[in-house]
Amino acid sequence: MLKLIPLPAWTAAGAVALMAVPLGVQTVRLGSAHDRIETLDERIEDMSARLAVCRGNVAGLSASLDDQNAAVSELEAQASAQIAEYEASAAQARADAEAARARARDILDRPIQGATVCERVLDVDAAVMTELEG
Repeated sequence: MLKLIPLPAWTAAGAVALMAVPLGVQTVRLGSAHDRIETLDERIEDMSARLAVCRGNVAGLSASLDDQNAAVSELEAQASAQIAEYEASAAQARADAEAARARARDILDRPIQGATVCERVLDVDAAVMTELEG
């Protein structure tokens, strides 16, 4: 029966068989490439979703950071105002203390008037009261 088939037919069948093997291999490779493309597309979609979440997180964190920076700036301004107020109060207190010391020196340096101890005590008392009221 093999003798009935002419040689060119065998040659053509051999050529078809030889072409079928690479075609089959190429078909398998193409199918594998399609599967890989699908896998990569899924990963791209997953990474895109993650990127969107990250961008949302960054926007939220940036807004929080801006709020915190504004709060810190406000606190710094308040602290500076309080420091200036306290420094002014301290300077006034120092001036008041120096004035009180000067009045005390004036009382101590003033000659005491009076013939008796009682008159002298009353004189010192009057001088102190005058300084305290004035």
